[in-house]
Amino acid sequence: KSIYVREGVKGLFRGLGPSVLQVAPLTAIQFWCYNVVIEAVMDYTKQGESKDSKLIFTINVNEISSHATPHLILFAGMIGGIVSKTAVYPLDLCKKRLQIQKFHQSRTTYGENFVCKGLMDCLKRTVSREGWNGEMALKLIKNFIKNLEVLGLYKGLYPSVVKSGLATGLHFFLYEELLSRLTRLH
Repeated sequence: KSIYVREGVKGLFRGLGPSVLQVAPLTAIQFWCYNVVIEAVMDYTKQGESKDSKLIFTINVNEISSHATPHLILFAGMIGGIVSKTAVYPLDLCKKRLQIQKFHQSRTTYGENFVCKGLMDCLKRTVSREGWNGEMALKLIKNFIKNLEVLGLYKGLYPSVVKSGLATGLHFFLYEELLSRLTRLH
């Protein structure tokens, strides 16, 4: 109610733009990685049974729940969550910053207040204030995971990736398990 009173209807939708922009790529990457990992592992394990040494993706997506182990489903989902969250994390960071920027009166003891006008302004300010120059880019390329947070756009990535990996892994595991059980009932 206080947001509506102080900022109007626009305040209720602060941070919505980056949220909407990240949903499609996040979901697409999750499902793509999930399917690629399942297919790769299942094809690799089939290599021992045949003389063919090529890795060819031939698994029907509808057969996953009946052939993949629960551990594989959980693992593939976790990989999908980690890769997808890493890919869209700059948008996620900007979304969070846009959402909390008007709460400066509550944040006096938690460091500097970050105020920006929108998604593009947030991206620009984050990069200019927290990093992206040639030296940092070179460090990033040399050791991607170790130096990922050198870029301001990836600040706080680690806890977000852990959460996303676990949540996405459980999501796919529960989906496949429920699908399997419901199929057996029918």
